[in-house]
Amino acid sequence: MKSNLRQDPVLPLSTGDIKVKKDLFKQKWLMAFNCRLCWKVTVRVFISILCIEGAILFFSIDNFKQDREMELEREAVVLMRAILRAADTNGELSSSLAEIAMKLRANSVLLGAAVFAKNGRMLFSFGEQPAAFEDIGHGESTATRHSFPENIQRLDLLWPPQQLKAPYFVAARIDRSEIDQQTQAFIGRIIGLVLLISVFVTGVCLLVLESLIFSPIRELNRRMCLAGSDPSHPSRHAMHNAQQDELGDIVRTFNTMLCESDANLNKIRTQQLALKQHAEDLDAKVQDRTREVLETQLKLIQRLGRASEFRDNETGNHIIRMSRSCQLLALAAGLNEEHAECILHASPMHDVGKIGIRDEILLKPGKLTEDEFEIMKCHAEIGADIIGVHQSPVLEMARTIALCHHEKWDGSGYPRALAGEDIPIEARIAAICDVFDALTSIRPYKKAWSVEDAIGYLRQQAGKGFEPRLVELFIRLIPEVLVIRDDFADPGPA
Repeated sequence: MKSNLRQDPVLPLSTGDIKVKKDLFKQKWLMAFNCRLCWKVTVRVFISILCIEGAILFFSIDNFKQDREMELEREAVVLMRAILRAADTNGELSSSLAEIAMKLRANSVLLGAAVFAKNGRMLFSFGEQPAAFEDIGHGESTATRHSFPENIQRLDLLWPPQQLKAPYFVAARIDRSEIDQQTQAFIGRIIGLVLLISVFVTGVCLLVLESLIFSPIRELNRRMCLAGSDPSHPSRHAMHNAQQDELGDIVRTFNTMLCESDANLNKIRTQQLALKQHAEDLDAKVQDRTREVLETQLKLIQRLGRASEFRDNETGNHIIRMSRSCQLLALAAGLNEEHAECILHASPMHDVGKIGIRDEILLKPGKLTEDEFEIMKCHAEIGADIIGVHQSPVLEMARTIALCHHEKWDGSGYPRALAGEDIPIEARIAAICDVFDALTSIRPYKKAWSVEDAIGYLRQQAGKGFEPRLVELFIRLIPEVLVIRDDFADPGPA
């Protein structure tokens, strides 16, 4: 009767599946062989197995030899009993005993035998003579063995024991050399088996340790490295492990650490954002205060420059026109915007030293005498002393301009008679712009020069009082300079 239950056929593995499994097995073996910790544990396991099996082998050899000796003795006793049965029941030896003995000797372990009467007289012997048993017929001795320390290959036996009443006794000599040969063969087989078992057990241990311990340890180490190289989100590198053992405890502890690290990182990020916002707020406040200080500083500079103009016959618009012209020329000369803006704010203080010049000299309408002019030249150093030495870039540049704006390109200027590139470029720029605006402006003691005359004067002084390159650049900027002059023109007479 056929069964109606349908059984799905067992599909054989394809060649590709077999190859994949072989590759996985090979890969696992290679990983196990390349694992140093795996080798350390495996070598210890191998040595332990060898020690245990070596101890078992040591005791097994003694038992094997004893078993073989007992088996040999039992075989000899069987032969000796056969010899006794050859004797007739009347106490006379059978005529066929010699033939039986020779046949037994040819096909047995006997090297020789002797038949003794009850009174100890030897009746028959063949082969090697066994040792004489002196107690035959004298007492109730039960000894049946007689060994030879000098010849361990021989063993003499007596049968039957004397407590058994028998008309004859048989003493036989047996060969024990086969025992040693069998023992050596046994040792060889056992050693081979031990090595085979050790290698097999070690290989199994290697694979088991690789699968259960070392492979998860390597994966744990890899994820720890990944978590260390990607500290932004450590928890994404958590490791799944369902083992309920010490390794599983380590993995769970590692995952807990990653989760705690994530939480701590989130707190740190929140605190960093708060600190960043606080730093930005403080930076904004510092910038506001710095801007206020800078604006106050610039206003003081402008007011101080304006104060120097009140001591002179110049108007306040002169310093505005002059400073803006300096900014234009600085940019044309290749200075950056920050440097040019610094010149814009520093140049108004170029004549602040006039505050220290006496009125009769400063306000004299006519030409100054040589002595008066020497006193007038002191205003450059006085201005530098008034401004003083500062860390502020604007004030430091204002001091440089105040001290050097009367130096001349050919070295004939004052107060230090600098020449050429030794004169700071800020002072060279301020000198040209100051002279041009002074020439084209009305003063109580003179009329305003025309632009053409002023340009002619600058060209005449190029290479003498002014740097030729800057003079040419300034002349190119005349249209823009005139726009500044118109925007900040001096007020007319009331």
